[in-house]
Amino acid sequence: MLRHRVRRAASQITLDFLLPVTARHPRTLLFAYQRRSSSNKIVTAPHITPELQSILSNLPPVNADITSVRASDASFYNTTLPQLSNALSKRDLEKASKLWHPLQDRQLTRLLGPAQWENYSRHLTTVIRDRNRSDVFTSEEREVVEQIAVSAAARGYTGALRACMVHLLRRGDLDAVYVLYAQYLDALPSNGGPSVGKDTEGSASVEVEEDEEDVSEVSNQSHDTDFEASIYRTQPVFLEASSIPVVRREILVCVLAAYAMQDNFRAGLDAVLDSGVRITRGILTDLFHELHLKAPMRSKLERYISRLDIARLLARNFSLAFQLNNLTRDHSDRSLERIYKGIITELSDPDPWVTTDPTKVTKHRPVLMPEFAWASFLKGFLVCKRLDLAEQLWEDMGKFGVKAPISVWTALIDGYGALRMPDQAAIAWKSMLDYGIKPDALAFRAVIQGMFVSGHPDRALKRYQEFEQHLPRIRKEEPESTILIVYNTVLHGLLFHQDVDAAKQVLEDMQKRGPKPDIVSFNTFMRYYGRKSEMRAFAEVLKMVDAANLSGDEFTFSTLLTTLLKVRKDATEIMFGLMRKQGIQPNVTMYTSIIGHQVKQPTVKDLQAALEILEKMEHDESEAVRPNEITYTTFLTGILRATWMDSAVAEEWIKDITEKMKTRNITPKRPTYHILIRASLDNPESRGIQNALYYYRDMVQSKVTPGQGTWYILLSGLIARGEWALANELLGDMAKIPSFTPGGALTTLIQRVRRSPVSSRRRERTTPI
Repeated sequence: MLRHRVRRAASQITLDFLLPVTARHPRTLLFAYQRRSSSNKIVTAPHITPELQSILSNLPPVNADITSVRASDASFYNTTLPQLSNALSKRDLEKASKLWHPLQDRQLTRLLGPAQWENYSRHLTTVIRDRNRSDVFTSEEREVVEQIAVSAAARGYTGALRACMVHLLRRGDLDAVYVLYAQYLDALPSNGGPSVGKDTEGSASVEVEEDEEDVSEVSNQSHDTDFEASIYRTQPVFLEASSIPVVRREILVCVLAAYAMQDNFRAGLDAVLDSGVRITRGILTDLFHELHLKAPMRSKLERYISRLDIARLLARNFSLAFQLNNLTRDHSDRSLERIYKGIITELSDPDPWVTTDPTKVTKHRPVLMPEFAWASFLKGFLVCKRLDLAEQLWEDMGKFGVKAPISVWTALIDGYGALRMPDQAAIAWKSMLDYGIKPDALAFRAVIQGMFVSGHPDRALKRYQEFEQHLPRIRKEEPESTILIVYNTVLHGLLFHQDVDAAKQVLEDMQKRGPKPDIVSFNTFMRYYGRKSEMRAFAEVLKMVDAANLSGDEFTFSTLLTTLLKVRKDATEIMFGLMRKQGIQPNVTMYTSIIGHQVKQPTVKDLQAALEILEKMEHDESEAVRPNEITYTTFLTGILRATWMDSAVAEEWIKDITEKMKTRNITPKRPTYHILIRASLDNPESRGIQNALYYYRDMVQSKVTPGQGTWYILLSGLIARGEWALANELLGDMAKIPSFTPGGALTTLIQRVRRSPVSSRRRERTTPI
């Protein structure tokens, strides 16, 4: 029986993605089976133990496509595959056609693996690009090229299909581009096509919403969490689980180019809304180069894509909220203005595709300007101190018949408070009431916080008293968790203004009639007493936390550690002991947050405490606790920014932490390099530039290609310091990167460097007389 099974194995299909070596040498495989089958030894199957049964049950099932193939088809498949690959590599499309169609007729193309599809796509890409420079395809050649290209693209290997579409665009055959795109959509997995393989020509990656005018790829902030942000957070942080887009952007941009050439915006709009894919500047620039477009057509296509991107953004509420939040955080007023004005332009069109009224969304007008967007833009403009844009937004809302909801009024009051403009905040508050809008908890939080921040605690308390009067109504409309934000804001404001007795009274009222204080409430008191080194009062708050049956968070333990370090050598052990007492199993995120807090403190004790935590993490057996790239990066950024530390000492610390990373085989990726470079440039001392350039060189030596964000961070940092000569040298490095095209805000920085006196003098020296 065993011999019989071995002989049959010789006729099975050998696929290179299952057996990489034997698939390339089918004869070796056959001879091996023959030698094995000629043996006279009797082989006894092993006894199936429970352990073996468990292993076998967990093995993936054999692909039904393979097991269902007839022996004759298997033989044909094994014979045809190398011939087809050889024909494509030799650009013999006539022979390739004769080999491909029988494979299709026998339904054997479904068995092709990633290696074959990648190989076919790569060979066809070369063939198509050569034909662009010479003669055209015959109908038979074109048919086989397009069929293989579409099939490969549906599995993620898009090179050949993109080359086909570019070839057709250059010849002006736009209808053929539409046909290919339709065939591609039909072949995709989401439409019943094959599953997608890994794309070696440019793997699909999870889309990250990032405005290209604001090319920084990482936050200006480090990985640690801000204490005040935890108190005043008025909306959840959005963490959407993005899925890999099925339609590939390098294919979508080709069909959009065809629509643009025919001034068919509506068709392009449908394509973008159906796919949800963003066309990046790099993808667009590559297409420009391949199509050899003249300036007018390039400008037209850029405007077309820009309009479509606004539609895509508006149609994805999470993406829009995330984008506006990031731009506001980074004070990117130009990007906010560009997006906002783009939306207003579309709303002002005689035949708009977007509306502000949910009841007027139709097939012809499919996109809604969401209500929250007005508040998000308004907040962004005010945070960026662009009062002109805030005023314009208010006028635009009236122009389009949008009645300002409570969220917009809250954003307005919040913005004035952040700008320390209490009188304007008070006027906005009165106007809101005059319009008959009843304030909710977050509106009260905004006006109370604004008065505290502006240095008017008396006016803040007056609004707090109003809030208490409205509390019965608000309690019926909103959850306790939202109401609690108002009380925590009051506690923080009173303690900030040293009115500890009033803060204690508010806390007592909360304990008696609610809402019950949470860990944030107690953290606020702990932070206050810790800064004042009032150890007895600090200990009393810890007892209150225990009595309330609450567990500490990263702020609790960071504050505890910083406070105890002033008086105890065993502060770190005490912190770990409290964690154990509360039954807390800290993970890497909590520990990293505590480390981030400690490395910002300007004392060696805090730095040593952070190191103790790091070493405890390194020796922990749990994977959930062991430090990761973010942990080490957080530690390094604290040292890089530290101006209180001697340069030589800082260098030793950096060296030690870097060695720890190497020991754990943690290699920095591009975003990590960006964080480290930015942190280095945040240090105003000369070593800041030295460290930034060190990480830049290390990045290049590690073969991590600098991107738009890399150059933006470096150039903006050097320009801010007046280091024009160094910035000019970086432009030389940038020019050496093949196929790199700067865009957006980076282009503006480059122009500033080129207009600098240093660059001008250099050009004068190199100009022949």
